[in-house]
Amino acid sequence: MPRAAGRGCWFFWIVAIASSGLTSPAFSQDAPAGSDTPTPRAPESPSVLKLGLETAIRYALVNNLTLQAQSIDVDIARSQVSVAESAFDPDFHSSFNRVDFQTPSPSLLETGGVQQNSAIEGTRGTFDMGLRDRLQTGTMLDLTYTQARNFTSAANRFLNPDWSSSLTLSATQSLLRGGWLPFNQAEIRIARNSTQISKWKFYEIVSNVVLQVIEAYWDLVFLVEDVDVKKQSLDLAKDQLEINRVKVQQGVLAPLELKQNETSVYFRTAELIGAEKAVRDGEDVLRRLLFSLEETERWEVGLDPIDRPIVDPKFGAPDWKDAARVALERRPEIVQATVDLESKGIAIRSAETQLLPQLDLSGSYAVNALTGTGQTIQTSTGPVQVPINGDWSDNLSDLFDGKFRTWTVGLALDVPIGNREGKSNLLKAKYERRQALIRYRDLQNSIVQDVRESVRGIDTSIKTIEFTTKARESAEEQLRAVRSKFDVGLATNFEVLQLQEDLAQKRRDENKARKDYAVARARLDRARGVLVDRAAIGIDIRIDDDDR
Repeated sequence: MPRAAGRGCWFFWIVAIASSGLTSPAFSQDAPAGSDTPTPRAPESPSVLKLGLETAIRYALVNNLTLQAQSIDVDIARSQVSVAESAFDPDFHSSFNRVDFQTPSPSLLETGGVQQNSAIEGTRGTFDMGLRDRLQTGTMLDLTYTQARNFTSAANRFLNPDWSSSLTLSATQSLLRGGWLPFNQAEIRIARNSTQISKWKFYEIVSNVVLQVIEAYWDLVFLVEDVDVKKQSLDLAKDQLEINRVKVQQGVLAPLELKQNETSVYFRTAELIGAEKAVRDGEDVLRRLLFSLEETERWEVGLDPIDRPIVDPKFGAPDWKDAARVALERRPEIVQATVDLESKGIAIRSAETQLLPQLDLSGSYAVNALTGTGQTIQTSTGPVQVPINGDWSDNLSDLFDGKFRTWTVGLALDVPIGNREGKSNLLKAKYERRQALIRYRDLQNSIVQDVRESVRGIDTSIKTIEFTTKARESAEEQLRAVRSKFDVGLATNFEVLQLQEDLAQKRRDENKARKDYAVARARLDRARGVLVDRAAIGIDIRIDDDDR
């Protein structure tokens, strides 16, 4: 799978390359010398925009709305990677509580000798804050600081008010279900694969758009040439009409013969009008691929395609097996299907872990501190002053001295009975991968079929060019011969008109064969997955390191 380092917005990287004006040796063989137009530029005249094939492709890559919409899908897919990774973002938590209470005392000791059921008043305030984090190994970490202050009107309290605090680090590691990297990274890896699929889908659409531009461009070239053919045919009909008018004046030809020539002129004029309308329609087909509606001036000017398809005598139909081998490695559809199969395998392995029991190893380490204001305690021998005095800052200092520590460790086991949900999810994941594998194999068959058809298209177009060229040359020779006979009265006017129409059709067939050849080459490159590379616009698939 092709890989290259790259950062930033993928679509706009392509737009920048498309706008940079790189030359295209791959297409120069199909264009006459001097036809290269390196960058999209303003019309050379107020009414006509001379347009080379390379420039047309760059216009499409910059302006095509289908590409712009698909590029957003890439950004959407990339955003889902962040969503999957957010499950491992740390979390800050904090709380504060204050309680003011009045409770009846059940003991004279608490009230300091006052009658039983006298009220005891006090306040209790607690504050905690901490950080929680989930690691990709499945480890849950929690570091919490807790501070409490208690004050009461009850007698015989050693410390009043008192400050208590603790700093606790706890960790829980899932040993079976939900533990370790394969399970916890599954969603991230699937999301990254989805981003790759979106990028290759974008690459596929780029290839499709390039093919559409090439087809529309050569169709327009054919329509423009067809106008020329129609004009030549009309000129021949007009010449024949003038020749016959002279013959009628000389008495060599009956006046009725002129009606055939006039009818032919009218018919060919109507054909020319239809051909010119077809050119305008073909220009709109190409404009839709190249320009946005906001570029009003581009929709007003005519398009003059300056390149012409030239048959490369060295290029023949390749062996379909070699072409299919390249296609099965390079086609963006096959890469998408391969990445999708990988994601389906990740989903299966993740679902398999859900059939395991839940076994968690937990442990914690805590340091504690207690300070306050010492009180005088009444004893049988007299009052005793508690020799402890400290406030919140003293409590914090004692806490970080770490004199008082607590350790805990434990195991927790949870065994699901039946676990029908886990089994169903695993079965679903296996079915989905089986379905994806079948589609992958069907895609391979479809690609091979596409390659074979494209190879046959090249072979057919080469043979068609050969025979249509010979047919046109033969029609030209026949017309010259019949006109010579007509000049000496050995051929009829009708025969001349028929051969003129036949020559026009043969010229049209030859132009169409050349157009079909140029399109067939592009379709073969598309079938092999190398069309964008051959267009030499400088586009290559980019898989960012952070999307792997």
